[in-house]
Amino acid sequence: MAVDFNVLFARLTELFEMSATIQTNQTALRTKFDAIVDVYAASSAGGDLDMISGLVSQIENRIDDGRILRQVIKADVQRTVIEMMDDALVAVSGGAGLPEKNPRQAIKELIRQMVDNSKDIDGTTVGIGSTTAVSGNQGNGTFLVSALASQIKAPTVVHNPSVKTELVRARCIGDSNGKYAPSSERFIIEGQRKIDSLDEDWPKGSGIKYSLNVVNPTYDQGTGPGQNVVKDGIFREFTSNDPDNWAIITGSAGATIKKSSTTGFRETSSYALRFDNDGSTALKVRQTLNSNAIDSSLGKLKPDTLYTLSFAVKKAGTVSGGNLKVRVEDSGGTALNNSDANRKMEISLAHNNAAITTSYVLVSAVVQTPRTLPSKDIRIVVETDTAFTNGSDIFVDDVCLAEMHRPTAGGLACQMLAGATDYAVEDGFTIQVTNNGEGKFAKDFDQFFPMEDFGFSLPAIYDGSETQGDY
Repeated sequence: MAVDFNVLFARLTELFEMSATIQTNQTALRTKFDAIVDVYAASSAGGDLDMISGLVSQIENRIDDGRILRQVIKADVQRTVIEMMDDALVAVSGGAGLPEKNPRQAIKELIRQMVDNSKDIDGTTVGIGSTTAVSGNQGNGTFLVSALASQIKAPTVVHNPSVKTELVRARCIGDSNGKYAPSSERFIIEGQRKIDSLDEDWPKGSGIKYSLNVVNPTYDQGTGPGQNVVKDGIFREFTSNDPDNWAIITGSAGATIKKSSTTGFRETSSYALRFDNDGSTALKVRQTLNSNAIDSSLGKLKPDTLYTLSFAVKKAGTVSGGNLKVRVEDSGGTALNNSDANRKMEISLAHNNAAITTSYVLVSAVVQTPRTLPSKDIRIVVETDTAFTNGSDIFVDDVCLAEMHRPTAGGLACQMLAGATDYAVEDGFTIQVTNNGEGKFAKDFDQFFPMEDFGFSLPAIYDGSETQGDY
């Protein structure tokens, strides 16, 4: 049998409300104390603070008494969830109960039962601001972060509610003048100071401090964070205008598909893929992943994992109608996670998109693999979905698909991408992350359980029709 959700959430609501009341009173006490100090300090030339020496010496201790009580509430919240989930399992499985009576197992079981019984809470939305380059940057790549949640650990949830509002900074701490190769510079990613979940000013900051290397598309066929899964995404090798590690699906080498006549976006030793459009053929090349066959890459994807998809593009001539698409697809030609607009593994640029100019620009997006991957025939594709204008050219280079770094399971994922010019020490970027805090139950579970460490989120819905309303 399932846990009695009405009883469980009623109990938790009362505990959450009591904790919130204590937190409010802590703030009120501090405000009132400041007002008292003001009137005593202003009462004479030297002030009369000695008259309230008792209050001055004791106020912080007494405010902290509220924290002590909230610690007790936290323990009772965890005990309530653990015992009720264990009791529910004992009732249905003849005494088996939770595998271990701890918060991780209890929350995991609560999520499972909520999914099975179509229960959900109010969702929380996390906004990711625009990437801002620090003035004076030498390198011209980009910095990406994402708050997208696990589709397994956080079913129906878009963003991890445990992600905090903060300004995230990326700063180059090692370049090619040191021990790092060009386009593989070392960056440190830092968030704002983290405070304890029972602090009266919580929530603030993630405390993230994480080092990573720039994704270099040259280092290909990878399987780990920051490694390009694609083989020869820089199009270094051609044979008679046929890209050696890519299969031409539509179009013909030397006629509509060619090696560019100049060097590529970033590597002087490489070229670029040129679509010489003829006005009648939709052009397409592809590469199979996790395969040692011809026109394939040994690079392998992981399920339920965030990746950055990126490439450089420019044009020559005027294009009217159609889209340039780079995507990861299954054997039927459908983009992975096609039904999820937040995670779809595709970048589509309209023919008149301002990003496509006569100079190379780096185009990038965060995508996510589905919770279950096809067993074979996963491909990365570069194509025009209709025939582009006769005489127009599209150049594509540095196709890169790389797993993002995720310091904590329920926190931000991050990635640094290389541009045409390499980074130098002290180059940097900032991104503002904003958690709207709308889901109070989600916020409270994050406060009383280590949800960021677990990567868990209770099933949520965002249209106001949640089964468990906020208090």
